Amino acid sequence: MNARFRAASSGFAAALVALAIVRPAVAQPRAKAPLGAWTSAGDSQTTQPAKAPLWLQNLQSWLQAIAEHKPGEPDIPAIIMGSATEAELETVRIDFLALLSIHRRETERGARATQARYKNEDFTVSSIQTLLGLTSAEAERSDATRILKRAAVLHGDVAMLVIPNSHGQVGCTTQSVIVLRDGHDIGTGCRGTHWVQGRALLDAIRPHPRADPMVRLWYEATIAFLLERTDYANGVPQIDQGSVLFPNDPGLLFQHGVYHEALASLLNQAGERGGKIDTRPASAHLKEAEGLFRRALESDPDFVEARLRRGAVLGALGRHDEAAGELRRAAASAQGPTLRYYAELFLGNEEQALGGRDAARARYNQASAIFPSAQSPGIALSALARQSGNRTEALAAMRHVLSLPADERRREDPWWSYHFRFDKNAAMLLRDLYRPFLAGGRQ
Repeated sequence: MNARFRAASSGFAAALVALAIVRPAVAQPRAKAPLGAWTSAGDSQTTQPAKAPLWLQNLQSWLQAIAEHKPGEPDIPAIIMGSATEAELETVRIDFLALLSIHRRETERGARATQARYKNEDFTVSSIQTLLGLTSAEAERSDATRILKRAAVLHGDVAMLVIPNSHGQVGCTTQSVIVLRDGHDIGTGCRGTHWVQGRALLDAIRPHPRADPMVRLWYEATIAFLLERTDYANGVPQIDQGSVLFPNDPGLLFQHGVYHEALASLLNQAGERGGKIDTRPASAHLKEAEGLFRRALESDPDFVEARLRRGAVLGALGRHDEAAGELRRAAASAQGPTLRYYAELFLGNEEQALGGRDAARARYNQASAIFPSAQSPGIALSALARQSGNRTEALAAMRHVLSLPADERRREDPWWSYHFRFDKNAAMLLRDLYRPFLAGGRQ
């Protein structure tokens, strides 16, 4: 891998990208070689064996990738890490933490010049500091927080930006995942190695990862990414660990509720049952979602989207009075067209359920005014008119729906993406996550 980095810095980056994208896609056993080592097809030259043992070369390559990766980019370091195996990544993490532990132990003993042996290699406090890339201030405390956070960002980027563009089961753990289907995948079928690594690296932050705001943001941003793509095979472990670290965080409680609300939807409930996907009845998921949204509101009463979704879930549970109350509050404070549309559309449904047909009609018309090309309010108005026996009005509403553009791109309806569209989306959260790393700081 070090050779690949040197070549990239010498002006061959474009050629390396092409090679790196193709080669990781071939899941074949490979001979023991430094992590990321390669030779181009037809190249008679081979990488010369290095004096350092393989495990140490791999660790050096991993640390170099962490140092050189630009957050948010599918760059050379990220592509190289995308070719690493689960065993290689597990080993470099274990070796890194073991050497950090030796550094901490010897520093606390005041034995800076004493040689400690690890995997048949001798190390001093100073040599470990140099190998791991600790600054003088970090070395005083044996503090690798900066490196651990940058490593988690790197592995998250590999999972989000590199692995999806590979072919086959690249970057997957040995743990199998059953995928629920109804014409669509709602999980990748691949439990991502790099997500596992990211969580494990952040868990190693001292004194505790929950004390670092960046850790919470990493979970919120990556969970949003996974939920937007309905990748529950990887989203559920992220949600579970985020819940352990930040049990009362409103953003994470909200995302957990979104997951259960999505599983309760008809699309997912119609899928095949079995495996490790949570296939409890829709009512069970709705109750879970309601409790999570309620807890999010207890932590942040001004969280409009959590209130809106709690109202929708309460309505689905048949608790229409409570649902209407929550949705009225959400409608009064919702900002932006999408949240206002949801609030009006859902409140119309609750007013209709409570027998307030005029109030329901007004809400549906307001939703239609926000997104004139959306079909959902028109269908709702037609159903409302038919319920009251007004056939003429029902047909007029459906004629309006049928007159909308045939091209779906020209008749935007946020309802279609309700279960994987959020006011604070993954792109926004990831920008917030990357900003400190890109601002010239040493975060």
